[in-house]
Amino acid sequence: MKMGKTNTTLTKDTIWNYHCWNEAWMTRPDLPVGFGGWQAVDATPQETSDGMFRCGPASVQAIKHGHVCFQFDTPFLFSEVNSDIVYSKVLKDGSKVVQYTDKAHVGQKILTKEIGGDGPHDITDLYKFSEGCEEERLALEAALMYGVKKEIRDELQLLTEHDTTIDFQEDNAVFGSDFKVILTFKNQSSNRYTVSAYLTGHVVFYTGVLKSEFKNKTIEVTLDPFSNKTVDVNIKASEYMSHLVEQASLHFFVTTRINETRKIMAKQKIVVLQVPELRIKTIGDKMAGKEMKVVVEFTNPLKKKLQNVVVRIGGPGLMKTKTQIFREVQGNTPLILEESFIPRREGTRKLIATLDSDTLRHVYGELDLEILSGV
Repeated sequence: MKMGKTNTTLTKDTIWNYHCWNEAWMTRPDLPVGFGGWQAVDATPQETSDGMFRCGPASVQAIKHGHVCFQFDTPFLFSEVNSDIVYSKVLKDGSKVVQYTDKAHVGQKILTKEIGGDGPHDITDLYKFSEGCEEERLALEAALMYGVKKEIRDELQLLTEHDTTIDFQEDNAVFGSDFKVILTFKNQSSNRYTVSAYLTGHVVFYTGVLKSEFKNKTIEVTLDPFSNKTVDVNIKASEYMSHLVEQASLHFFVTTRINETRKIMAKQKIVVLQVPELRIKTIGDKMAGKEMKVVVEFTNPLKKKLQNVVVRIGGPGLMKTKTQIFREVQGNTPLILEESFIPRREGTRKLIATLDSDTLRHVYGELDLEILSGV
């Protein structure tokens, strides 16, 4: 980093805000007994495997236990869920000195869809052991034995302990509105410290690639022994709105230096702006073969008008997708769409509505319906 900014020319690695892959259940006669079953298969990998963009199948058991010697692409998937973020200082001669490592940022949560519902099911424990437990240490040692340079890992181990920490939170980050990021500096020692911090804000694609910087701020903090200090940084909608692109989020990166010890710490956080949901309700009896109505409601959260607004509503077994286009919706103004339909099938069904515009995209809403027999 230079003046608290990440030097993107020195690393090709990116941290995705989220990533999706599949699992397939299969036998693995090419692997030792116990490594069959669920296999990770990634159709959209970030890197090539033997010259082709492909990834897997990799045994989930092998990933969890650090057996990165087993094919296919197990080392890559192990790193996706276990990597550390390493912060280095680049000297004038081009050499790098490791300053700090963050073990908790990558692979925080692995989710799949729950059985019998639409909610998430946490399967993180199928891919990795809890941070710091004995099993996690053994899995890491296995991975080190199969190819990771242990001397580098040992060096990082010495650099994770600090007597000061930073906590980062955002306060009600709503699309198109001002909000605050809240930095909390904690001094856990008997020493008095002065801290110099530098915060930057970027718009980033979901792949972690930076698009443009919209915020930078220098912060000076004095920490008494065993004390905390909170600093609020105001983020104005006018600062980030003109930089937003589809599926983009806000990436905040704060670098701190303890002036007395010259130690460096860093913290980064992705802020996903909250967008309003589409509200859906129905009018009439919920019976197959009988006409009923669906009402979709939306309120423009911005002060400016939305242009070229497209609303779609549909649902399997309920109604074919219908599309309505609105040339513009004024700021802070409601939009109401009403459509008639005749359910074709009984049972549990789902209505889904989406809204897209030039400025606001991927607004979504859904409603579960229990359709009764019309007989």
